[in-house]
Amino acid sequence: MSFLGNLTIAIPIWRRPNLLDATLNSIFKQNKICNVLLIDDSVSNINSSVIKKYKILSKKKNINFSVIYNKKNIGIDENIKKCINSVKTKYIWLLGEDDLLINGSLNMLDKISLKNNYPYYFINYIYSNGNFTNTARHPVIKNKGIYEDTFCNFSLNNLPYIGFIGSCIINKEKLVIENLDKYIKSYYSHVGLIIDSSINHKILIISDVLVLNRAEDINTFTWSKSVFDVYHSFFHVLENSSLKNCGDNKYKLTKKNAYNFFKIHKLSWLAAKRGDGIYNFSIYRKYYSALPFYKKYLALLIAFFPVSILFVLRKIQLFLKFYRKNIY
Repeated sequence: MSFLGNLTIAIPIWRRPNLLDATLNSIFKQNKICNVLLIDDSVSNINSSVIKKYKILSKKKNINFSVIYNKKNIGIDENIKKCINSVKTKYIWLLGEDDLLINGSLNMLDKISLKNNYPYYFINYIYSNGNFTNTARHPVIKNKGIYEDTFCNFSLNNLPYIGFIGSCIINKEKLVIENLDKYIKSYYSHVGLIIDSSINHKILIISDVLVLNRAEDINTFTWSKSVFDVYHSFFHVLENSSLKNCGDNKYKLTKKNAYNFFKIHKLSWLAAKRGDGIYNFSIYRKYYSALPFYKKYLALLIAFFPVSILFVLRKIQLFLKFYRKNIY
């Protein structure tokens, strides 16, 4: 059986039917097929018309398309866990309900050999604006092609990219699934699971861009207003994972590089979050009152700086970030 024959695209969905429609359309218009599973956490009928549309289409295209409805809202981490436990195939491609596959993505995956049996496959992606009309200048990994690396070497500079679930194909047979529960409610349970399952192994990197990742302004993510809790939670996951098995030096450098990626201690990032309307005195007290002397008082100043001025600067920054049209 081919790699695609062993693959299920598993999508934990909530209450964004228009985005779900676009995501499913990007999957169904591929000229290769694989299994598709939705876990609906909306506890409503909001997605019913979209799901009905693709159930009909799946029969015409001979796609194994299934849906599981949660009886109560269980949150993103529990929904990812349910995706993993519900998939029957060996490989699971976790995908957000607001991610788009690039044309030809499944063709690329169909080239993957089954013989090496990697625990984790990294899928390269590029950031897109909210309506998928513009992208960032470069994808997150700038190489091309398919190559292997040790997980520790790859994570040194690239670990934060695993936080995007659309970058993750995981091998169910290699999962240390019993470790998943300790990461629940972190927003990054899949990252902890991937670390614990891949730490002493080689992984495969598919560095041609296969996915568009919506990442624009404060309204893009369902968790945007909790961004400080979410980003700090990433480091809590790292501290409780097996990442330290890479060795003290690599562990410290990996964490340092991750801090630089998330920018959570940079004053410019705090100013951007103030412009987004989510950085304030209560966040300062929770996360930044213990910063070194000069940074502490600058962070406090930003917490009271007029939002309107920073809002305009933030819009200019985002415009400059997403200025290339339709390059994928």
